[in-house]
Amino acid sequence: MTQEEMRLALVNSTVKVVANDGLDKTTTKAISTAADLNEVYIYRLFEGKEDLLRKSFEMLDKELIDTVYSALPVMYNNEQDFISNCRILFCTVWRFLLGNRDKCVCYMRYFYSPYFQKHSAESHTERVAKVIEGMTPAFADGSDVCFFLNHILNVVLGFAIKVFDGDLTNDNQTAEMIFTIVFSSVRPYLAPNLGLN
Repeated sequence: MTQEEMRLALVNSTVKVVANDGLDKTTTKAISTAADLNEVYIYRLFEGKEDLLRKSFEMLDKELIDTVYSALPVMYNNEQDFISNCRILFCTVWRFLLGNRDKCVCYMRYFYSPYFQKHSAESHTERVAKVIEGMTPAFADGSDVCFFLNHILNVVLGFAIKVFDGDLTNDNQTAEMIFTIVFSSVRPYLAPNLGLN
């Protein structure tokens, strides 16, 4: 196994352990056991547990932001109405989040932890800047687009966890309900030229 393969195995096992056991119970022993590697490799390939947690989150964060960014052009498709375009964007992101329970749960647990503020908030802000720039034309002048994106992320992550916990079904009706909640919350702040008000 190459060093890069070992790094990836440790990152993937970190995601699994955090998702299943929570951050408090995520130990280097649990991570190395899940990766079927000696614990010493964590310290050879990373600066330690906090660095491994940070790298694992950053991989997930990049995947999520890249998914949003690659789907963003649909918002400005003039062949259909703006709400339909937003629904397509939402569904793309929703399917991505529900596509891997461990990744979604790990992302949420880290995002709401002190680790995020201490180690990853700055790099997250840099990564999400391209999405903010791409979404800014849809909002009224002076709107805090970063705030709205965080709000949307909070709502969507919360509902995704409800699906994983079995409190909501994973179907089109649930997706439409969540889209309606999200869109309704930001609609008053959208740009007037979209003709929605």
